[in-house]
Amino acid sequence: MEFTSNTFKQITDASGMHMEASGTYVYDGKKMTMTLTDIKVPDQLKAFAKPEDIAKAKATPSVVEVKLEEEKLTLTPTGGAASMGAAAGGTFTRVK
Repeated sequence: MEFTSNTFKQITDASGMHMEASGTYVYDGKKMTMTLTDIKVPDQLKAFAKPEDIAKAKATPSVVEVKLEEEKLTLTPTGGAASMGAAAGGTFTRVK
């Protein structure tokens, strides 16, 4: 997961599949509202990722709780497992 001043990019490589998602975010010190603007779905998943589902994910911002401690950022999705934010959950360490 890579963050800039108001954008994010998530790259996932798992089980031989490469997936990318990017978008914008607003951070208020306690939560982050993430809006998906682009997603690249691997060929292996295109049968499951219907265009209307991708459009819905782009149209529905996800909210994650945020905890920032020194160089570690922890994101905890507040929505259900189907929310885009669920993919963004985890602890990330700043790389300078």
